[in-house]
Amino acid sequence: MFHAPPGGVPKAPTRDDVRPDPTIALARRVSEPIFAAFLQRAQSSPDALALSSAEGTCTYQQLSIISGRLAGALATRGVRRGDVVCIVADRGPAMVYAMLGVLRAGATFFVADAAYPASRLLQCVERLKPALLISCVDAPLADELGAVVRAGVLRVPASVDAALAMLPSDELIGVNVDPEHTAYVTFTSGSTGAPKAIAASHAPLVHFARWHAETHSLDHRDRFSLLSGLSHDPVLRDIFVPLSIGATICIPTQATIFDANLLSRWLREQRVTACHLTPAMGEIIAEGAVDNASLDALRWFFFGGDALSSSISRRLRAAAPHSQQVNFYGATETPQAMGFFPVDRADDVAAFPIGRGISDVQLLVVNDAHGLCDIGELGEVWVRTPYLSQGYVGDEDETRRRFVKNPFTGAAGDLCYRTGDLGRCLPTGDVALAGRSDHQVKIRGFRVEPAEIVSGIERIAGVARAAVVPRETRSG
Repeated sequence: MFHAPPGGVPKAPTRDDVRPDPTIALARRVSEPIFAAFLQRAQSSPDALALSSAEGTCTYQQLSIISGRLAGALATRGVRRGDVVCIVADRGPAMVYAMLGVLRAGATFFVADAAYPASRLLQCVERLKPALLISCVDAPLADELGAVVRAGVLRVPASVDAALAMLPSDELIGVNVDPEHTAYVTFTSGSTGAPKAIAASHAPLVHFARWHAETHSLDHRDRFSLLSGLSHDPVLRDIFVPLSIGATICIPTQATIFDANLLSRWLREQRVTACHLTPAMGEIIAEGAVDNASLDALRWFFFGGDALSSSISRRLRAAAPHSQQVNFYGATETPQAMGFFPVDRADDVAAFPIGRGISDVQLLVVNDAHGLCDIGELGEVWVRTPYLSQGYVGDEDETRRRFVKNPFTGAAGDLCYRTGDLGRCLPTGDVALAGRSDHQVKIRGFRVEPAEIVSGIERIAGVARAAVVPRETRSG
């Protein structure tokens, strides 16, 4: 339940023209898997630079060969269409090889960030029971996790030459992968004390990549930074958007990510033009970019994961004067960005709106009676689109609770995702967030369920009861 605070909210006149019409049909236009556009680019521009990292560079042709050979190796080890493969990775090119290889084999991947605690990763592996584990790191962690999978561990090195030498020469070619097949599984914090697994098909990622490139004039000349968390679905923007348009992915070391001076210098030296990042990461970049106009090559900042304030926006505008900024909105259950707000001015606001839906997506603000809220009225934000995720793995009840039939049409297959975010529709038609309807919080862009932390604390010997309360520090 959600209601206006005491005293009520001043209501602007209802303006149906600025609110989305939840009865109109939304099209589903995807007919190919996410790697199809990459393969076309590899054929038309084989020598174009796909990856740039501390381990060296990799062309589109080399990436196509490595991922094809990896797909063949998976098939040889018994991985079949629909199987789940765990990728244990750090921030490097081997993770990209592995993602493409798994998808080209018709299988499904989930990424286990090697920086995470082994106990957490073991929970995820035991939950999904993957057919095989691909290790992109040289660490005992891979063997520990690989001991519980059917076909053991396949190691993939980061350098192009080593990968080509290690993998067998037979590529897996011609596998028919439907865009409705499950592409990946991502884990988020769960209120029951265990992480929640969310599955998604190729189609939402293809849809987003096409819309993103067309709307923001992204092309083969762009250089994208890979800054997102490895275990969360925004990292797929960093990888598959550039690969779909023939652009270059610039991969920093993990140490670079957390050092403000190193990160800003790296962005400048790599001539990065497009960044997907959280506002917290934007704060790090702004801190390191002490000289105005030091990031003169940057032309796009795409924010997501948390509220974007005008103070961060202004500081980045000074550091990258040729850049434009977009505030994205989405959740793991609504793969990639489903709402967007172009930030074309640095107003003094606590947080910018989340905007409107991208193509074939509607952001609906819904009241307790499951009707559209008037302008300014508080309600829950629902995402209506044919490009939702497939739901929670192994939890049909929760899937039915959060992925609901559109009450305005009642049509089978016309679904909305109930985000749990509270919001208001502004007179402009944009949606502004106004907190949560539950106890979930965001910390540095990551969803955290306090109940999961409580459960972990209460498993410690000698602890009978625990309480977890989020507290904002002076640094935010």
